[in-house]
Amino acid sequence: MKIAAFITIKMNSQRLPNKNILDLGGHPMCSYILNTLLAVDRLSSVSVFCSTDRIMRYVPEGVELVLRNPDLDGNEVKGLDLFQSFAHAVEADYYLLGHATAPFLSTRSVETAISAIESGIYDSAFTAQRVQTYAWYGDKPINYNPADMARTQDTQPILVESSGIYLYSRDLILNRRRRIGDRPFIVEIGYPECIDVDTLEEFRLAEKYAEALPAPYDRSSSARLSVHGGYR
Repeated sequence: MKIAAFITIKMNSQRLPNKNILDLGGHPMCSYILNTLLAVDRLSSVSVFCSTDRIMRYVPEGVELVLRNPDLDGNEVKGLDLFQSFAHAVEADYYLLGHATAPFLSTRSVETAISAIESGIYDSAFTAQRVQTYAWYGDKPINYNPADMARTQDTQPILVESSGIYLYSRDLILNRRRRIGDRPFIVEIGYPECIDVDTLEEFRLAEKYAEALPAPYDRSSSARLSVHGGYR
């Protein structure tokens, strides 16, 4: 089974400028997830999907560049458009989508998702954080009765999708335009794996973890430019 792993990166970002390449613990933030993916030998390839080869100065050796159409850098472009474009550019049985903004995802979580797909029981997999507390949607509680409050540990837990990984088939993304199928396996993750950096406050939190956690891989090697095809 050929699994192509990738992250999508644009060099500009709105909420947190240059967030994908910010210095986190002495390394570009995008290098964390890329090193994690490179350490998983069940992946056929690890790529960045970007409109410019300038990104290659920030990624570890062994990562390929798949050039994408600069039109896909627009703020109104939907993620599914990016994922379909990558699938058109790189042929594989399955795609593993990672995110530069989830620097602390572990190889164990990636391998758990792959094992679930290999079992044949599930058609997709993704990471999520378990939240077990009083929760509301709109103006209504969704997991408890305010008139008969259970203890928080007895409330129905809610699983919130994280920006860790999504694993899906070529057919699912190209023919059904989905990254989660009808029989998904959910990889539950906690801190610090569930940290998703989109704001300055979240980046400051990530910095604290980066200071405290040992570097799992050597991120000091120079980048290598390896261009895979062109953009579609």
